[in-house]
Amino acid sequence: MLKNCLSTTTVENADHLNQAMKTAIDHCAPVRTRTISARPISPWFSLEIEEAKRLRRQAERKWRKTKLQVYRDIFTHHRDRVNSIVEEKKKTYYVNQLHGMTSCKELFQVTDYIFGNEKTTALPCTGSDKELCHQFSIFFYKKIENIRSQLGSEPPSQSYASVFSGHLLNTFSPVNECDVVKIITKSAPKSCDLDYIPTHILMSCIDILLPYITKIMNNSISNGTVLDCFKQAIVKPLLKKPSLDENDFKNYRPVSNLPFLSKILEKIVLQQLLGHIEKNGLHEIFQSAYKQQQSTETALLKVTSDILDSIDNRKICILSLLDLSSAFDTIDHFILLERLENTFGISGTALLWLRSYLEYRTQSVQINNDRSDITVLKYGVPQGSVLGPILFTLYTQPIVKILTSHNFNYHFYTDDLQIYIDGTIEDLPNFISNTQNCIEDIKTWMTNNKLKLNEEKTEIILLGHPRFANDFQNVTINLSGHAITCKQTVKNLEVNIDQSLSMMAFVGSLCKSLNFQLRRIGLVRHYLTENVTKTLVSSMILSKMDYCNSLLIGLPKESFNRLQVVQNNAARLVTMSKKRDHVTPVLKDLHWLPVQQRTVFKICVICYKCLNGMAPLHSQNLLQKYRPARSLRSSADTTILLKPSKNFKYYGERSFSYIGPSLWNTLPFEIRTAGSIDI
Repeated sequence: MLKNCLSTTTVENADHLNQAMKTAIDHCAPVRTRTISARPISPWFSLEIEEAKRLRRQAERKWRKTKLQVYRDIFTHHRDRVNSIVEEKKKTYYVNQLHGMTSCKELFQVTDYIFGNEKTTALPCTGSDKELCHQFSIFFYKKIENIRSQLGSEPPSQSYASVFSGHLLNTFSPVNECDVVKIITKSAPKSCDLDYIPTHILMSCIDILLPYITKIMNNSISNGTVLDCFKQAIVKPLLKKPSLDENDFKNYRPVSNLPFLSKILEKIVLQQLLGHIEKNGLHEIFQSAYKQQQSTETALLKVTSDILDSIDNRKICILSLLDLSSAFDTIDHFILLERLENTFGISGTALLWLRSYLEYRTQSVQINNDRSDITVLKYGVPQGSVLGPILFTLYTQPIVKILTSHNFNYHFYTDDLQIYIDGTIEDLPNFISNTQNCIEDIKTWMTNNKLKLNEEKTEIILLGHPRFANDFQNVTINLSGHAITCKQTVKNLEVNIDQSLSMMAFVGSLCKSLNFQLRRIGLVRHYLTENVTKTLVSSMILSKMDYCNSLLIGLPKESFNRLQVVQNNAARLVTMSKKRDHVTPVLKDLHWLPVQQRTVFKICVICYKCLNGMAPLHSQNLLQKYRPARSLRSSADTTILLKPSKNFKYYGERSFSYIGPSLWNTLPFEIRTAGSIDI
């Protein structure tokens, strides 16, 4: 049917293709209205349960009528029998459902049903869906307009701008069908309400649609234009945190959904844009977002390693976590395009394409089946898009010059900016003043570039040896009349960091979260097989336990006790072992490394990646190969790393620059020279 529709349609652009796909899908699967029961029958319900419940109700009526103990006992017997049958049928149903499942997606769909994880969207209680769509649309629009009005109309300062001196990117190269199909098959099969056919159907018909899709992509690239249908977005309001007030519009963030084919076009452009940036050395080394082989963990490992080295040198460190208000939504298109041309060497048709991509974008808020009127966006880059994040990082790259002029260390993760500087305790007033001046300069630059620094959510913490704890109290920094008090604990990329870097705040919050998930699994364990339980524990417990566990390396054994108790309980839950059974053989049978050894394993893996060019450059620079001053027997082994001298075991020897070589050098030569990281 799709072939027939395409053969009778001249497909010159995406609108023609969408119309052909819509005609085909309407013919093969016309829209039908169905009435869905608000309380569907449980899938394990059977005639046996129905008969048992009928006898229970009959016995209950007789007992309530006579009030005799004998009839109460009969009712209790039937009630217990119903509960027993339901429990047995439910268990049999879930065991059959889970048996033979081949994908994690199917597994989690069933287990979510068991856990009662209903996908409900929190919304304000007032008004109909149509009214809410209209109210949210006005709120999101006015929020950005209000922020922009507070930023003034001063032109951006050129004092921190760089001038491009490499090879210009004048045009984006056309792609062939092989390139397009690779991008499509690697993309997640997510659909948007603006898509005319579901993405999984499009992928199944890719051999038919591929020539037309490739033609549309190349027309857009060569003409330097983006079709209007690719610049539409459906916005759905999402509550930022479950604990926030549902009736306050400020607690919602707009989540944009874009058509699938528009994302494919963006990925084609992104590949060539990143190639141009890489070729000309325009990447910011300390920006870890949206880069291969980089993550929040590699960013935090670098920052904490620097701070540990500072404390080891008997210094203190001040860490500032800067927060932006609606960072992606206030970007000025004119400033961005000018920066792309002057600083990053993008011109000609390539710049025209990016201009077309940014201008006259539209969005409408959707709640259930209702949508608001279309709103034209004058500012910003779409956060749910493919190009939006990289354009934001290029837009904010001049901040680096401000930081280096103040001698600050820094690390970006998209719009999460952490800056830090060290000094002696005697020099505390001076480098607090330096921090204040640096943040003021950043704020001035942001204001001129139509970005808003959120002082209320910006956090500052002083880090150092516990003996300086009294000096850290009541330290404040003033930003344009707003006082920011240094905190005892801050959350940095979902990791709690305390003033002495003991990581106990992180361990405590992690254990709380893990125990909650463990209790949830325990409540439904009798429905699950051992393999299913092991899979759930691995995804819900062990994966969280491994998140940023490299930051725990070098801590005393006592620091791991709470996490080890959680892992022990998880192992007993999987194998149904008794509480007093020895847990070491259980962990061995499950092939689970104990918690402390998991951190050692993580550090060794990072070292391997650093030495084989599979880690960020800033992580690689923390390691140095050992080169003896004179010829020794060990000179032939080029895999040995230099272990620098440190002052304090609790601080300097926890730094990645020390603990990495210490652990790496103890590995057998065969492992250090392995050709692959795969087991």
